[in-house]
Amino acid sequence: MTEATNEELLRQISELLEQSGHVVIIERVARGGGATRWHYCSGIQEVSEAMTTAREGSQVGLFFDDRIRRDFYADEIGIDILDIASAAGEVWAGREMGAGSEFKMDFGGVEESMKMIAEFRTGEVVLYGTFPSFQDDRSDTIIFTPPDADGVVRPQPV
Repeated sequence: MTEATNEELLRQISELLEQSGHVVIIERVARGGGATRWHYCSGIQEVSEAMTTAREGSQVGLFFDDRIRRDFYADEIGIDILDIASAAGEVWAGREMGAGSEFKMDFGGVEESMKMIAEFRTGEVVLYGTFPSFQDDRSDTIIFTPPDADGVVRPQPV
């Protein structure tokens, strides 16, 4: 990315972050065999740190809405997770990986979600929802591919 492109991207992210108060970043890892990395950020510094870890050629989506929710786990959240799995056929849910903004996410249908929620502890921070489309043409979504070291964007298989 050129410096001007990078500055424009950060400007757009800052504006959307100011409006929404948070962003979920999903990286569909290039040549990762379906691997994804998930971050929940509420500040531009967290976003910048998460973006520096994105692999060249990956698809990166920034979602500034509530399709993916972050909350403290309670029985009501478990019910929400099961409702999503039942209605959509699958749900993504996970927990913080420690310090930083990254979450370890799993997905599955109703049966798998019952196993997931059985492992959550009351009060634990969880992230959950349906996998958002990377084809969105919405004003609250940014999709991009990080360039290679030479500045050329070369999308890789995900």
